[in-house]
Amino acid sequence: MSGTGDANFDHRLHKLVRQAEIAKMTDRDRWNLPPIEKGWLRGAAQNVRQSEETCEFGMLQVLEFDLVTDPKQPPVPVRMTGTYFTTRLLDTHVMDVPDPTPTVRPVTPVQIFFSHSNRETELRSYYPGRDAQTKRAGAMLGLAAVGGPILALVVSLAVLRFAFHVF
Repeated sequence: MSGTGDANFDHRLHKLVRQAEIAKMTDRDRWNLPPIEKGWLRGAAQNVRQSEETCEFGMLQVLEFDLVTDPKQPPVPVRMTGTYFTTRLLDTHVMDVPDPTPTVRPVTPVQIFFSHSNRETELRSYYPGRDAQTKRAGAMLGLAAVGGPILALVVSLAVLRFAFHVF
């Protein structure tokens, strides 16, 4: 951020800048944080449940909890799955959860952020088969890797032959 190379100084500077930004803002939510953007939910985790299922890559961990965004509204169910998670989740943690489709429940994010850390601390789920390429996409990439240089060679030979009369 500041380019000094001193990580401790950079972290303190980031913290001071963040505090100054927060002090300027007047709108606050019930956790004394700036309002959340559209497409996200902010709430406290309650009723955290963790279970395991078998999958093709070993044990699949399932993390389910209720996100209480407003005490007057029903909680939003959240379900995360992965072979492992980056950190633990406890009851009453306040977090920001991406919610691109508000009509679909439960929310199934791959990563969520802890709100009080300015989205620097995250809970991410990992699964080896997630976002894997299809066979067709892999075949097209292989064809492009082999066919691209061959096409470039043919075009360069044609340019040499017809434009410069080299051979």
